[in-house]
Amino acid sequence: MKRSNNLAQVMGAVMILALVLLAAKSPKDDYKAEIEQWRQDRETRLKSDTGWLTVTALYWLKEGPNRFGSSSDNDLKLPPERPRPPACSI
Repeated sequence: MKRSNNLAQVMGAVMILALVLLAAKSPKDDYKAEIEQWRQDRETRLKSDTGWLTVTALYWLKEGPNRFGSSSDNDLKLPPERPRPPACSI
């Protein structure tokens, strides 16, 4: 009888331990969730109105230098709220 009580206690402890281990989140799952959240946040930032993927204008480039800015002597004229001197030459 005593032996069967000990066996029952051991089996109960093993079952509880197994349930605890199954219910516990692994650090690997947390890491994956963190990476996925970072990717979603980055995509949101890139697609925002001030993100890198926002198109502000569409100009066809010609062969050779293409100066752009808001000055009237630039090949590609940007709206006046942009800097007056040529911002760059492509």
